[in-house]
Amino acid sequence: MKTNRKAQDINVAVEIAVEYHNKLVSLYKMKRGRRAIIKAKRWGSILQQIEDQRVFLTTIQLYRDEMIKELGDSISAIPKDEEPPKIQKNTLNDQRAEALKTFVETSEKQTLKSSEAKIVLESIENRKLSRCAVLRSLKKLPEILYGVCDKIGGRSEVRFIMKKSNIRNTSDYSRLIQLGT
Repeated sequence: MKTNRKAQDINVAVEIAVEYHNKLVSLYKMKRGRRAIIKAKRWGSILQQIEDQRVFLTTIQLYRDEMIKELGDSISAIPKDEEPPKIQKNTLNDQRAEALKTFVETSEKQTLKSSEAKIVLESIENRKLSRCAVLRSLKKLPEILYGVCDKIGGRSEVRFIMKKSNIRNTSDYSRLIQLGT
């Protein structure tokens, strides 16, 4: 129970940090100009690649401290009419797993091997991917779709097998559990 509470606390802290970061970035870009826009884009791309939430919080705090140091006394009120760019909370592995999910659903395949997943992801991203990157995204797939991953062969060939019922990817899944049906 305590670990679940800690996970909830970290999730809330991440949401608050992202909201504060977005407001500070809009002020920073408005006050500092073009160089700040380029810096904020670079920071945003780095933050999207971080998967560990504690590392994410530490990194976002470092960026916040640097922005406040550069802004100095010019921090007053954050403009409310301007929408800051939103930082996506999905990691690169989550985005790749979503791409594999759409491939599995459109092709109506019941199984997906890591070699096939590598071809799909490389065609989407237009670049070579390491075997480990494909395995990480393939192992995220059971969290999205109702299925299991198992290891086949001698090397690191992993296969995703989709189960018959696919209710895990709907938003009603949590409601079904709460209602007890």
